[in-house]
Amino acid sequence: MFHDTLPGSSIHIAVEDYDRKFAAIHKTAKELFDEATRALGDSSDSNSVINTLPSHPRKEVVSLGGGEVGVAEIDAHTLCGKAERYEPSSSEGVTGMS
Repeated sequence: MFHDTLPGSSIHIAVEDYDRKFAAIHKTAKELFDEATRALGDSSDSNSVINTLPSHPRKEVVSLGGGEVGVAEIDAHTLCGKAERYEPSSSEGVTGMS
């Protein structure tokens, strides 16, 4: 049934089932993230990020909530860091983000 939920061609009961399962997965993922940031000593705010690809450096645009965006840059040997709020200068714009 799952493969039918993506294009929207499934029956209503399949969508309800998927929604329940996805909500449970999302709840578990948030709990694991919160536990991991506490264990790494960095749970003070929503700008905390975890590098889920150890041994690979990451530089990603992230949502900070409230319509703000930030940039998270973590080197290959760091697991937890903070996203910095992105403030474009007047000469540059961020297109495609609202």
